[in-house]
Amino acid sequence: MVTTIGYAYFHLLGPGQNTLEFGTYRNPRDRSDQEFNKAVLYMAHGLGHAIGLQHEHQRPDRDQFIKFQCENLPGYAQVKEKVAADDEDIVLSLAADIDERMEIVCGGYRAAYFWPLLTAYAKADRLAFDFGRPEGTVGDLYESGVSLFDFNSIMHYGSDYPDNDLRTAIFLRKPQTEGYPLRAFWQGGDPDPASRYLTKGQRQGEGALSAKTGGSAAWRGT
Repeated sequence: MVTTIGYAYFHLLGPGQNTLEFGTYRNPRDRSDQEFNKAVLYMAHGLGHAIGLQHEHQRPDRDQFIKFQCENLPGYAQVKEKVAADDEDIVLSLAADIDERMEIVCGGYRAAYFWPLLTAYAKADRLAFDFGRPEGTVGDLYESGVSLFDFNSIMHYGSDYPDNDLRTAIFLRKPQTEGYPLRAFWQGGDPDPASRYLTKGQRQGEGALSAKTGGSAAWRGT
């Protein structure tokens, strides 16, 4: 399956395309209900892109609600070496050290060049600038009309942490009350894939997400 989600996602098949393969469960271990339910969830996520739904975790205001732990993204060490060896980029040359360079890159700077995978994780406003649009001009990427992040959405990736170790999570939910710890959240809002669903906001026609009671992002795809 190949889908387009409204901005130039760089992939071997060409710009603007995502791919997702669904196997035939040849491995008996993958025949479990848990794995099947995950496959259904991932397919629903891909179909969401096909009808214009955007990644919830790439909202320009996402830092108010979630923490992105870039160092846990696959390929971080290799990208760090590539960034350290770059002696031509003017922006990176102004950084004090390699850690500051990586902070810039993790923010989405030249993601398509340094780290194509990051184009599915970085904030949309950074990508708008990266793809040659004026910074802050994200009308063709996202249109936010409601302030609250939809943690029940199937259109975010969730914490995605192996071995139940939050230190390895890519995203964590920030507490809304000071003093509480960061915690995990799940794509679809529930640890059990069978219990995850398309939220009311995502069922709006023509790729528009409308606010639901209790808060959801109003996003419009292209």
